[in-house]
Formats: sequence, C-alpha cells, structure tokens
Amino acid sequence: MQDGLSAKPDGYTITVVTREVVSLPLLGQAPFQTMDFRFIGNVNRDPAVLVVPTDSPYQTAEALIEAIKNKPGSLKFAASVVPNYYGIQFAEAAGLDFITIPFNGTAPAIVELLGKRADFGIYNPGEVKAQVDGGNLKPLAVMAEERFPGFPDVPTFREIGYDIVSGTYRGLAVPKETPEEIVKILEDALAKAVEDPDLIAFMENSFLGRQYMDSETYTKFIEEDIKILTPIIEIAKQQM
Repeated sequence: MQDGLSAKPDGYTITVVTREVVSLPLLGQAPFQTMDFRFIGNVNRDPAVLVVPTDSPYQTAEALIEAIKNKPGSLKFAASVVPNYYGIQFAEAAGLDFITIPFNGTAPAIVELLGKRADFGIYNPGEVKAQVDGGNLKPLAVMAEERFPGFPDVPTFREIGYDIVSGTYRGLAVPKETPEEIVKILEDALAKAVEDPDLIAFMENSFLGRQYMDSETYTKFIEEDIKILTPIIEIAKQQM
C-alpha cells in the first residue's frame, strides 16, 4: 500500500486496498494514514462467519452465546490472527468472556477447531466453504447487514439481537493528489468492470461477495469503518 501511495499520481499505479488500510494506521503499524488515499471504488465485501464443528453441542449462535455466558473464561476461540477484530467485536457486543487461541492463519485455526481443541471460530466465507460443504463445519451466524447469499439459511447477528457487522473488503485507491478527471476515468472503468461476466463468474467461483461502491460511497464507508474499528483496536492494543 505504501508503494502505491508513493507512486506518481497519474492513474497508472492503482492499489488494491483491504481493511488493513484502516486497521494498520490505527494500530500505528503503517507509515501512512487511511485518508492519504483517494478511494476509487469497492469491488468485494465478505462478512465474518461464526462456525462450529458440525457435531458441536452448540447448534445455534444463541446456544453458543448462552454456553459462553454460563461458563465464562472456559470456551475456546480459534483465532486466525491476533489481535482478532472479529473476536473482540463479538465479545464486546454480546458481553462474553472466552479464551482466544492465536494462530498464524485460518488453516491452522480450522485444524484446531476440527480437532475439537477449540469450540468455535470466526472466519471469512471463502475460508470455510470447503469444510462447510464437506459437512465438517456448521455456520451459525454472519456479521452482515443482510444474509450472505452463499449461506442463505444462516441468520445475521442482527436477526438474533446483536448489532455485529464486520468482515473484509477489497477496493481500489490512488494517491490523494491524483487529478479529479483521472479519478473519474478510473471510477467509470471500475463501474463497467464489476459488471463483466468473466469477473462475476470468477468471484462466484471463488466464493467472494460482490459489492460495488462508487468513489463517494466507498469513501464514506471507509470513514465509517474508521469509527467502528477505533474502539476495537484500542481494546486490541491492551491485549498485545
């Protein structure tokens, strides 16, 4: 991201930014600030998904939450990374106390979960699809405003009474000094690209959620995510 930000602002170097464009500056781990970028638009957005082993005694999110509340500090969360924003937001919104087991990536975390050495995990849809399809993991709730099309039978957290919306996203950005006319050309090109059948097929085959936002909408979305992540990261800093 820093390379893209340092590039000549002529529209020929475009950066794919993820949620780390917000989180890393807030953590003090980036040599730039989020709003140093000019955001062209968003392409992908995937909600976080709460999952358990298929034969878990907790077959609904409500049952899992109740068990955590009844046995504070006992149930185990296999975290794909620490600090884990999904886990922190889940704990804060539902008033939960559980053990976070840190892993370097989703794959080893899921192995821990499948081995029954952890009780639940929170990951992105594409990371759990194979295990869900194979009958090894069961999704209980998604952190989204609306149900995720890939898991249409899985409720959102809002449906069960918890205002938890979180996940990852991918969009395009350029240096802030990029001229307005160039930004407009790129924004129009992206709007056409997201409707391309080949791109749609690729994203569907990759189990990636499609959510296009134009420059203005995406910029407001990023600004709102800064507000959402700021208190979560303050908690994360205390855990580091």
